[in-house]
Amino acid sequence: MRQPPHMLSRMASACALLCAAACTPSWEGTTPEMFELANIKDSNVVPKSAPRTFVAAFDTHCVSKMNAFDSIPAGLRAASYVQVPRVVPAQATQTRVQMYAVDDRRPLVMLSSDGAPPVCAVAAASRTGQTAAVDRYVARTFPNATAIDPAQISKTTERAWLTGTNPNRLVTTTRKGRPNEPASVMLMIMNAADAQNET
Repeated sequence: MRQPPHMLSRMASACALLCAAACTPSWEGTTPEMFELANIKDSNVVPKSAPRTFVAAFDTHCVSKMNAFDSIPAGLRAASYVQVPRVVPAQATQTRVQMYAVDDRRPLVMLSSDGAPPVCAVAAASRTGQTAAVDRYVARTFPNATAIDPAQISKTTERAWLTGTNPNRLVTTTRKGRPNEPASVMLMIMNAADAQNET
């Protein structure tokens, strides 16, 4: 199923923005969270989340809250996540990404809602079993999901599905790094209901 060019451009922008945010933080000002984050292990910012932990965080903080997107930050704080000071990717001048980290093996959570549609993603270091866990999760949670060509979205997108729900949403996995080097994986969901109406 081929998607409209403007939709694909928006998806690619969202992917690029969140990938950049996960890798190029820029600290601004002083916040209480900075004191808590000062002691966090570097390996726990984008941790080697267990497959079950990776998809569970995505389900809890992203998928189940997409219809109440503004409630996600409160849920993250209740789960002991701390907001990382504002991140400004070099290629983004207006859109802001909020990142939330916790000092254990749960994945980094990233939110972007300045543009339409809202985007929620989890990111972790690549670990065995994550890909299979994502496949099982998508099949179980979105039984009407349709796989689409990931190349339509971005060069780093590995897999992509339209959920077939109402509203329709796009779920993607994006990889940063090479197979023989440490890499990270991001699992993202964004509202793609307008795509269903234009295809």
